[in-house]
Amino acid sequence: MVSALIVNDNTFGSQEEANEYLADSPRTNSWKTFTSSKKDQSLLAATRELQKFNYLGSKTNLNVVDTFTVSAGGAGYAVGEILTKVGGTGVAATFKVLTLNVTAVATVQLLNAGLYSVDPPTDATTSNGAGTGATLTSAYKIQPLAFPRTGLVNIEGEPVDPYTVPEIVLQAEFELAFLIATDPTIEGFTGTSENFRRLKAGSVEVERFKPIEGTRLPNIVFELLRIFLEGFGNFGTVFASGTDVESEFDRDDRFSVTDGWA
Repeated sequence: MVSALIVNDNTFGSQEEANEYLADSPRTNSWKTFTSSKKDQSLLAATRELQKFNYLGSKTNLNVVDTFTVSAGGAGYAVGEILTKVGGTGVAATFKVLTLNVTAVATVQLLNAGLYSVDPPTDATTSNGAGTGATLTSAYKIQPLAFPRTGLVNIEGEPVDPYTVPEIVLQAEFELAFLIATDPTIEGFTGTSENFRRLKAGSVEVERFKPIEGTRLPNIVFELLRIFLEGFGNFGTVFASGTDVESEFDRDDRFSVTDGWA
């Protein structure tokens, strides 16, 4: 099994998947008019935008295997065997034996980068193979935010498959890619163009307002992703009544998910 942490390196989906998803919508004709280059650029731009946000689980200080080499090949191994890194605290990293020097391990492929609260030794032995003595030298880094990744949960606390990109995340990226392809200024857009609107009838006046701080993405993207976003578990309408009550906003309101009224 190929590690989720080393596939789909900096992109959630593909142009083909975007074509399939967006074709089943009123946007299909517009999406078809974009060149392949434009589609690819918008998908990468959408990825960059989504990487700016913290998904649940991303703040946990856990490390994964970054780089690795075979420091000792041992003896008695076979191609295709799965080796497990010994030591550390957490989910152990695993490697597949690719090539041998007689029966000593020569090269390996990272299958699962592990998830460590305490790193194994830099030079760590391995287990589970038929042979003995294989040692790997590894460096570690904090787990990246890119999907897919290990240790992610949704707002219900349910774990997310570490070997796949959640379908709803792909959909959010495709929706954002379509919007960026239509209007490139959406990438990196912050704030909002307006933060209030007044309704007045005679002596009665109602003012509608929203905060403008923070990066803002289209509502459809947040609606799709809110199950993974910290602070997006509860939604409601914010009200202020009377003349001496001040409205307060949470993260939902800053991202224009709820309306504010005074």
